[in-house]
Amino acid sequence: MIRTRWLMMIVMLWVGLTAFASRAQGDTLLIRSPSSRLSDDGRSIIVELDVRNDGNVATAASIVRLFDERGVELNSAPLMPLEPQTRASVVLFAPLDRLPPGVRSNLYITVGLDTLPGGTLTGRGNIASIMVNAPPLVEMPPAPLSTPTPTSILNIPLPVQVDLNDPVQTALAIGIAALCLLLLWVIWVIIRLTRSKPEPFGVWQPMYPAPAVIDPNTTDGRRYLWQQHAQSDHLPMPCPSGSVIARKLLIGAGGGRFDGWHIVGIRSGRYDQYGRINRTHHTMGRRAVRRLDRAARRRKLNEKAALGAARPVARALTKDILKYSDKRSAILPIAVDVRFKGERDLARMHFELWRCAGGEWQPFDSWTALPTYSSANDAVEQFGYSFYGQRHGESRRAFARRLEGDLTRVFAALVFKPAAPPAEEDTAGHPPMTEVRVPEAPSTARQRTVEPPATEGGTPVP
Repeated sequence: MIRTRWLMMIVMLWVGLTAFASRAQGDTLLIRSPSSRLSDDGRSIIVELDVRNDGNVATAASIVRLFDERGVELNSAPLMPLEPQTRASVVLFAPLDRLPPGVRSNLYITVGLDTLPGGTLTGRGNIASIMVNAPPLVEMPPAPLSTPTPTSILNIPLPVQVDLNDPVQTALAIGIAALCLLLLWVIWVIIRLTRSKPEPFGVWQPMYPAPAVIDPNTTDGRRYLWQQHAQSDHLPMPCPSGSVIARKLLIGAGGGRFDGWHIVGIRSGRYDQYGRINRTHHTMGRRAVRRLDRAARRRKLNEKAALGAARPVARALTKDILKYSDKRSAILPIAVDVRFKGERDLARMHFELWRCAGGEWQPFDSWTALPTYSSANDAVEQFGYSFYGQRHGESRRAFARRLEGDLTRVFAALVFKPAAPPAEEDTAGHPPMTEVRVPEAPSTARQRTVEPPATEGGTPVP
């Protein structure tokens, strides 16, 4: 019981001392130099003042408050304890929406007081008053009910005003934008058509000059007829004994292989007993074509380098063939065409006749011909090869591996073989050519029967 009384006495003593200290501090804190000005945004009045401590050391923080004439608090700011004879600046804000507009108002500033006391307020250092002028309200004209707002499309200023709230104007703007997009698309298509290169593969026929009179019983006549059957510069192996095959070589005016000639396209497709199947045709990209063209025109190219240059092209072509093949077309033979273009006055064509004897190909006739130039002042020539399709019981992976190997060997032979014929006909080692020694060129039907069968190394396409 005694302990409880002591505790109550201690609490009452502490409350009394705190109130006394606050009262003493409030009496010694004096407000000096109050001033007012309008804020930059025009929404409030800024009241600036200094608070000075003329008494002892302040032990607690105080609060500076701003009241209107009715005693309603408008704003407050904390004041940290001050040392004797020191001062601090305080800034208070009086919102204009809480003051009467266009009237001079008297505002009161207090330090250490929670409310504005009644009675006479003059003569007390911790209370000060200041007169402020609240600006009058400016009435804004009412906004129109509907005002067209300038708009823009894709941040491009328009010369006319479009009201997007009007459905008619909105539909008209959408129609104009769609028409502009259509015109841009047409212009883009025209530019692509005018600047795009023509497809390397079109309708092609052998462009060899025909003699004035084709007599199949003369050497020139039979040579011309044999030119129609030369598919490429490739000699298929093995060769049936007694068979005859014609091959063509692309040379330049000086006899150099592929001088004046460029590879411009590679095409793959399928064929059956009735001929080519157009829907299976696919043209390779220009990157692989340019790579094979550079390798074909290189002078010093050994066998290893030729295989290295041909393998990426063969791999890409194999992927294209498998991509455009289904189960029905996979078993059909594959035709590969290599298209060349020759420069005027530089491109030449050399033909050779080979006969199979003793399981080997032996040459027995050759001649050089000038190609016929097209209207574009260039010569167009084509090599054709054929390969087996997917065999019975062969998996797709094994077929792809075999086809890639066959294509690699054919392309490597195309860019590697040093087949530069002499400028003049070489008759050394055999009797002079007569009309009897040049065999008769076979017809289309006979060509299919006397041709060696297709091998993995590639054969002429029927």
